[in-house]
Amino acid sequence: MRAEKTGTVAVRAGVVCHRSRDQRILEAALRQAGAEPVPLASAWEGVELARKGEIQFILATERLPGLGGFGLAREVPAGFPVGILLERACDAWLARAAGASLLLTEPLDPVAVARAVREALKHGQANRGEAQGG
Repeated sequence: MRAEKTGTVAVRAGVVCHRSRDQRILEAALRQAGAEPVPLASAWEGVELARKGEIQFILATERLPGLGGFGLAREVPAGFPVGILLERACDAWLARAAGASLLLTEPLDPVAVARAVREALKHGQANRGEAQGG
């Protein structure tokens, strides 16, 4: 599938997960939403690429080695859209306080994730929406 264009550059979205299954689902959802997934080795890599303007969106899991998803959301530039996959819906307030703009919950529903990401990309940043996994 072609990556959606904003101007002349495809939207590039970083993805960092602690489980390969979630990584695959989130990457597929990004492609389905028209973005180019950029696999990240760590949350810190995502922060660095966001600061350089090399990616326009990040999807991450809550639990990551070192800097977790919440820390990632705090470290990116203000207003940078970050989606976080929560293992527990009750942690939504923590994600919001950290600056997450899109919340996803387990179990992941690839169709719902793609729809939420598409909406976030369409609005130029994540729209503070929430997508239930299933």
